[in-house]
Amino acid sequence: MLGRDKVLKEARNRLIGPGLGSPGPSGTHDDEIIEGRMSLAYMMGMLFPRAKRSANDLGGDEAEAASDEDAEDPLSMSNAMLPSAIGTSLCIARGSRIRIRVDAAIYSPLPVEKSAGGSDEGASSKQVTVEATPSADSQAGDVAVATTPVETEERAKQDKPIQRWQRCQLEQSNKEVDTAGLEPTPVLEGRAILEVLSRELPNGDALLTVSVSNTGEARNAKSSEETLYQVSILAEPVEGRILKYPSARYVPPTDEERELRVIYGQQRPYAVGHGVAADWKIDDGRCAWVKTEALPTAHVWRPDFDNLSLAENGSRLVFPDEELFKVAPLASGELSGPELVTRLTGLVDFYEKWIETQAKISIDEELADDAERMLGRCRRSADRMRQGVEILRDEDTARCFRLANQAMLMAMSHATRASGRGRQDGLQGPFELGKADTDPIDYLANDAKWRPFQLAFFLLVLPSLAGDELPDRDLVDVIWFATGGGKTEAYLFVSAFELFRRRIVERKAGGGTGVINRYTYRFLTADQFQRTAGMICAMEMIRRELATKGDTSLGDEEFSIGLFVGGEVSPNSFAGSEDGALGRTQELFDAANPRDANPFPIESCPACGTLLVPESRKTKPDGSPDEAYYGFLATANSFVTRCPEEDCAFHGGLPVYFVDEQLLRAPPSFLLGTIDKFAMIPWKENGGALLGVGTGRSPPSLVIQDELHLISGPLGTLAGIYEAAFETLMSAGGTLPKVIASTATIRNASVQCRRIYGRPSAVFPSPGLRAEDSFFSKLDTGNKNRSRLYAGVMAQGLRATVAASWTMATLLQSSYELAEKGDLTEDETDSYWTLVAYHNSKRELGRIVNATRDEIPTRMKVYASDEPFERPSNFDVLELKAHAETPVPRARQLLARRHSAEQPAIDVVPCTNIISVGVDIDRLGLMMVNGQPKLSAEYIQATSRVGRGKVPGLVVAAYSPSKPRDRSHYEAFRDYHERFYSFVEPTSVTPGALPAIERGLHAALVTVVRHGAGLRKNSAAKQFNPSLPRVAAAIERLEQRLLDAYNGEQEAEERERISSKLAEKVAEWAGWAEAIEGLQYCFASQQRRPHLLVRYGNKKIDGAGWHTLQSMRHVDKEITLEDVGIAQAKHS
Repeated sequence: MLGRDKVLKEARNRLIGPGLGSPGPSGTHDDEIIEGRMSLAYMMGMLFPRAKRSANDLGGDEAEAASDEDAEDPLSMSNAMLPSAIGTSLCIARGSRIRIRVDAAIYSPLPVEKSAGGSDEGASSKQVTVEATPSADSQAGDVAVATTPVETEERAKQDKPIQRWQRCQLEQSNKEVDTAGLEPTPVLEGRAILEVLSRELPNGDALLTVSVSNTGEARNAKSSEETLYQVSILAEPVEGRILKYPSARYVPPTDEERELRVIYGQQRPYAVGHGVAADWKIDDGRCAWVKTEALPTAHVWRPDFDNLSLAENGSRLVFPDEELFKVAPLASGELSGPELVTRLTGLVDFYEKWIETQAKISIDEELADDAERMLGRCRRSADRMRQGVEILRDEDTARCFRLANQAMLMAMSHATRASGRGRQDGLQGPFELGKADTDPIDYLANDAKWRPFQLAFFLLVLPSLAGDELPDRDLVDVIWFATGGGKTEAYLFVSAFELFRRRIVERKAGGGTGVINRYTYRFLTADQFQRTAGMICAMEMIRRELATKGDTSLGDEEFSIGLFVGGEVSPNSFAGSEDGALGRTQELFDAANPRDANPFPIESCPACGTLLVPESRKTKPDGSPDEAYYGFLATANSFVTRCPEEDCAFHGGLPVYFVDEQLLRAPPSFLLGTIDKFAMIPWKENGGALLGVGTGRSPPSLVIQDELHLISGPLGTLAGIYEAAFETLMSAGGTLPKVIASTATIRNASVQCRRIYGRPSAVFPSPGLRAEDSFFSKLDTGNKNRSRLYAGVMAQGLRATVAASWTMATLLQSSYELAEKGDLTEDETDSYWTLVAYHNSKRELGRIVNATRDEIPTRMKVYASDEPFERPSNFDVLELKAHAETPVPRARQLLARRHSAEQPAIDVVPCTNIISVGVDIDRLGLMMVNGQPKLSAEYIQATSRVGRGKVPGLVVAAYSPSKPRDRSHYEAFRDYHERFYSFVEPTSVTPGALPAIERGLHAALVTVVRHGAGLRKNSAAKQFNPSLPRVAAAIERLEQRLLDAYNGEQEAEERERISSKLAEKVAEWAGWAEAIEGLQYCFASQQRRPHLLVRYGNKKIDGAGWHTLQSMRHVDKEITLEDVGIAQAKHS
């Protein structure tokens, strides 16, 4: 049994039962004994007496913890808190008969004893007592309160009686039912009523709703004798068949929705739950049974990205040339020339053969045109790949291809060495000075392989990067691939090629910034900075080596990477303030624990893995900082990042830059930044340098947008306006930059790309006709080692915070106890030690952080089978939230640290939606989701953070019965999870909306005129004249680019609004320029003159100027991490 199945089994025993109490006289939990308040023992699988249905309501400010969109509904709440009935609906074929089995247990009170000093024969030595205790989130006397174990001896000392309850399994009830249904019938020894309602369908099949309700009446509000526990309903066919649950036969209105029907049309449920989830079993293509399930589970199968095959004549045909994907032969030139073209053509041929097999799939007639359209896109992808293969016949293109493979192979080798994988001494990176391995690497001995889609994507986009015609240059190519599939490596491969191509083909003009890669969150950006720096370092090593051999084809300008983000992550200037690079460096030198205080976005050398800051402060004999141990050296007008290891190739300086002043002075080859930071370009006199303006170099030729689905709503709307200005500048020479985007979850991508980039788009890999097979990825169904297991819980009689606390407590205790007993492997112990706890609001997050100090440890004691297996309650908590202090690189290192007895891993990671991007920590394997997120895309992204390594992940979703949306997801749990990509919501971007135009259009105008019409100096705002040819041309290009976002027949209103508002802004600027003496772009120190760009909150001077954003969002601090657990010393 897999470790996660053991964890979930323990959780089931503790949340539903039996299993929480002490074994009864039989020596098993079948007749277990529980002490204390029975209403506080289990939290699911119960049916309450009718009189108790409205006994409790949520109190306090529980509703405030939920978001506004998911506020608690009192009516739903009162009906849902203590349910007395559950049911399931299923469909049976005409003439079928099914057998319905109902199971349940009761807990009967035993005679009250004065003390619990003794135990029944066969019982365990540990007695479990649950008792109410007031807490911040509960009220004494409520059903919905926290619990605490009360030791038997203490109870005896206090001379207090203890109520004891013994489990009794009720006699199983079996009833046969046909399509006519069943009238209300007593079951479970008369304690419940079974009823089957039947609705005959037009074809004679029947839709049955099976329900069981508790008929008992409670004697008082605290009575538990009439409550039914571990209730379940199972229906199995006796004659005939259980059919798939019918769905509406309507044809969706949009192309995308109809295509989703093609892809997922075969994946329909066999049942739905009512107040409970439904499950089913398939044997030989037929439904063997349907049942209710209080703790439903569903596997989300991990795609197989590495093996290509197709179905042919009833068997699987495997791609015969797996050696093609090895990077070393491609990097060395061993595979080149005609042989390379021939073998790559074989890949395209095999893909086309797969398309032919797809065309043979039977599709409903009303969806046939949609299926053909989908296959047409696949054929178009194949054509583009074939064009890419042909372009590789060009000598320069082939050389750039080889160099890109070489750089990626070197970067992979460096990453392996920097991590410590394979070291004989077992030391893990990053390393203290003197511990890293700096010996030469035999790169060609690395057996790394490309995933087929990565090589195919390179071939797909190659024609739009190299050659004379550049077909599809205006097409936004969207990599749509599952999380963990290698999207980042795919576009880094393309980036390396493009940077080499610029140097080899364009010579000196190919320097400067060639690639811009933008993200939304700084956490993700900081992570990608370290990864991308590895590739850039490899490219620079190649350039240096060629130069020593007299080959100057890559120029004398180093390959470099720059980080362009907010001032909290990287300095804006060399000096001038405490936040400058000089001030931060001095603080670092003075810090007692420099590694914890590192204010810079890089922690270790990408080439060898040496730490750029020591674990503890290093000084010379005179007490001054010993700079030899530090990788950051600053002066008032310079900043250098270097590897402290003398034998490293980058001891003299790493080609990584992150001070704004540095980036604008010498634009890096690869610019990586947050999308909102680019709002500063109109404010900066030399801001256009990052877009190639005034540098003597070609403008960026490749733009990458990662996590495209996040560029939506207000951020995406403003980004669309600013993007028009940036592209106007980058395309001033007549050539558009190529745009690549990536995502794992998106809908409506074509409209989104049109609104943001003013271009058409294409998704790669183009989906096939079935969700399980897109050629480049196939769902590895049936292999539980390659799946994430999802489980759902919906508490009864508990407030949401308490229910979440109990759920976390059982997961934490179960994983700990199994590890202590040796029932988990070392890797499983590591993966399930850390519990990631996702929350939909900061209020919910705060409550759970508080619960880690009280309710959760207390409840864990109840769940422990014996005292020696109680998990220590001094949790180490790492909270992911905004406005905290822990540096991002350090926080990532803490999350990545493997568990050991000497240095335990982080216990709990409470977080909000920031976990959904950028947290690629392979060791994380356990997550609790507190409430269904608003968006399915968010849910998919967040839960995909666990189970990315070799240990399969477990995700437990905790639903609130008083939230209709939560309840709906719980009742349809399996169906939702087995096709949740089909539930991803369309994104919305509206740059033509009036509020967006009012906030961003003038900034786009200033950007284009200032940097594209020769009016860069601050005082040049006064020189604005729309009649000047160069100014008029710049404005015209901007207008056309803005209108490109709205090219539909129904979008005339938006186009008219854009044109009229742009003309209005032009006229305003022209009027100010003519009337106001000394007009500037922005405020300059010592000069209180009217300025065009006014910060929000500042007053205009002489009524001139526009309030202008300096960031594309209101909240500038997206993420930092805070250690709220044990003392910081524990982390070192």
